[in-house]
Amino acid sequence: MTPVTFTVLLPVILFGAAFASGRGAALPYEQVVCGDVEALGATWFYNWDLVNPCPGSRAEFVPMIWSIGQVAELRGLSADGWLLGPNEPNYRRQAEALPEQVAAIWPALEATGRNLASPAVSACESKYDRNCLDRYWLEKFMSACAGCRIEAVAVHWYGCDADALAAYLDRRAEQFGKPIWLTEWACPTWAGDPVQFMREALPMVEAKTERNAWFATRTAGFRFFEPLIDDGLTSLGETYRP
Repeated sequence: MTPVTFTVLLPVILFGAAFASGRGAALPYEQVVCGDVEALGATWFYNWDLVNPCPGSRAEFVPMIWSIGQVAELRGLSADGWLLGPNEPNYRRQAEALPEQVAAIWPALEATGRNLASPAVSACESKYDRNCLDRYWLEKFMSACAGCRIEAVAVHWYGCDADALAAYLDRRAEQFGKPIWLTEWACPTWAGDPVQFMREALPMVEAKTERNAWFATRTAGFRFFEPLIDDGLTSLGETYRP
């Protein structure tokens, strides 16, 4: 009986050791390479869309309703798993919307039966960020949607100061008392050394968030952002992989 037990459990233990992390893979639209998910040892992935681009992946796909204009598309979702709310509604040229507008369509998200993460807001920490439409957007949304079902709070962070990021994550957790998902974070090359920042910040991010996803697996066309994968894992990707 003992040999049979070990034979059955050993693959599960090995898989858990390789994939025991809340780290995800952010697959950017036109640059989706499904092999990136497994190459990074990610337990989950997303691509800012509702349709799974990699149905053969053993990792969990988390769909996103990118903007309030996609409400009708929610009807095609199954009731299993998670659903991410709109992307940066408080940021120019993203899914711009007022907190009350997103709160008004939230019942449609609840109707899917999925676990729901809040709209993922831009941190807007810099007073020089002219694209930020409302630094207090998330607070206003949570007030407007006080009776809504929201299982996690999604946020974004771009910067190279690990202490500032830690303080931001703590503040969001204290404000809302829900698990935090850091669905975009990165250190722009003009602001610091991405590898050094990741090495310093990643253990803290893992401790303070339920899930996180570095931006992004591939970054062709995105100035100032290093990729996790190019021809293979970059130094940044090697650091990110569990």
